[in-house]
Amino acid sequence: MNNKYLSIIIICLLGIMLCMGAVSAKSMKAKNFNDFTMDVPTDSNFVEQEIEDGSEDSDVLMSAETYLDEKNLIILMYIDSPLFAGENNAAIYQGMFSSINPDVNQSYESQDGNLRVIEPVPKSDMTFPMVALTSGNETVMLFGQDVSLLKEMGHSVKFI
Repeated sequence: MNNKYLSIIIICLLGIMLCMGAVSAKSMKAKNFNDFTMDVPTDSNFVEQEIEDGSEDSDVLMSAETYLDEKNLIILMYIDSPLFAGENNAAIYQGMFSSINPDVNQSYESQDGNLRVIEPVPKSDMTFPMVALTSGNETVMLFGQDVSLLKEMGHSVKFI
């Protein structure tokens, strides 16, 4: 009899936790970033950053736009470059991940539908998982602490 009551209590607690998770999920709004649209948290404020890319001194053709949402701690990068096209881009993604997370020695890489996900091992408040989506030469990369939110945003990307 005790196991039956314990099971009921555990199921109820799990149900409450699921409801709390659904309530605490961020509400989203569509945002146009000129080259693509994406759902972002309603309270977000993405500000374009001036990043020196050294492209004048390089033979690599790359156009990058970087945005920062300080409230939700999200870095968004849009890159238009043939470097990210095709199957041989894993090293480039890993390099971008390492540039944001220089102190991370290990990471876990996975696919979530059409998204490439790289997460630091171990995770901490000072590391930022990466979610990336590539279509042709266009790539959107998201870095932040909430990988579920980044995946939700990544799945909503529509290139214009």
